[in-house]
This record gives sequence, structure tokens and C-alpha cells, in this order.
Amino acid sequence: MGSRRRALIGLALAVTAGCALAAGLTAPSVEFTRFFILTDRHSILSVIAGLWTGGEVLLAVVLGLFSVAFPTLKVITLTFAGASMTISGRHPRRLLAMSAALGRWSMLDVMVLALVIFYVKQTGLARAASLPGIWYFAGAVVLTIISAMVLSRK
Repeated sequence: MGSRRRALIGLALAVTAGCALAAGLTAPSVEFTRFFILTDRHSILSVIAGLWTGGEVLLAVVLGLFSVAFPTLKVITLTFAGASMTISGRHPRRLLAMSAALGRWSMLDVMVLALVIFYVKQTGLARAASLPGIWYFAGAVVLTIISAMVLSRK
């Protein structure tokens, strides 16, 4: 496969990952049901906002970094890398290295959400279920990984 074609594929994957990330951050990710009738649905962004307004500023900042800032920066760096490779044909090593560094933390909040759902189910405090937002987010993470692999090949 030619380098420009590979760059276009990597760019398309990065843009698709950006769309999935936006959906994953805003769509409901988890639902808690208490006493069989009280239901709360939360997106990743609403959880961060709730932590912030509830006084858990440090936790909100950490979750914001790992759930919003790092994945967004990774999508942006991959998009610029793909566009650069498509336009100039050069291999942008720095952008791809930055993307790799950011990608190490990509699935952290998916794991944390899975642990929260597990804990809630085990304690019997409420019923918990994952919603499409978490799947969009996980899909974005997987798409950025594939995009990085495609763009990193020489």
C-alpha cells in the first residue's frame, strides 16, 4: 500500500475517532437504578461536572485530563500527522511519538467505569448498566490505536 493511501486511511480513522470521542464524552455512559424506580444516567462530561460542583476538584481535574484532554490531544495529533503525511508525504515522527505517549492512558477511564459498575452491582446499592456512551468512547480509543499503527508504518 502506498504511503499517501496509508496516510489517507490513518487520517480517516483519526477523524472517525474524533467523532466517536465526541459522542462518547457527551452520550450517557452509565445508568444507576435505585429502589427500582429512581434512575440516573451520566455521561463522562456530566460526571466530571458533578465532581467539580460537588467539591471534588482534584478528582474532576484528573478525570478531565485522562478522559477528555489526553484522548482529544491524541486525536488532534493523529489528525495532523495524517494530514501532514497526505499533503507533504513526510513521516511526522514527533507527532506520532506524542500520540504514542498520550495513548498509554487511553483506556484508563473505561477500566474505572467498569470497576464502578462492578462495585455497585456487588454491593447491591443499586443496579448499574453501561450505556452507548462508554462504547463510543472505547471505539474512539480503538480507532486511535489503529490510526496510530497505520500512520506509524513506513
